[in-house]
Amino acid sequence: MGRPSQTLLRGATLLTQDPARSAPLRADLMVEGDRIVAIGPVQPGRLQPDCEIIELAGKLVLPGLVNSHVHTSQQLAAGWPTTWTC
Repeated sequence: MGRPSQTLLRGATLLTQDPARSAPLRADLMVEGDRIVAIGPVQPGRLQPDCEIIELAGKLVLPGLVNSHVHTSQQLAAGWPTTWTC
């Protein structure tokens, strides 16, 4: 069995590298191949039959970050949720 054509990360808390967005965003993230193609609500009709859906409610996703062994949760979540609102 090969890799799915799409992966949907559903209900994640996203911390993007967008300088205009300082607080995390609770949303879905759609990946096709090796590219992020959508952030936000994904319509069911857009999903391919082999789409892998990963439920991530309560989990933090850092799109585009390659973690080469950093204790990210300790660094980024310091003070959270008292300083961020979703």
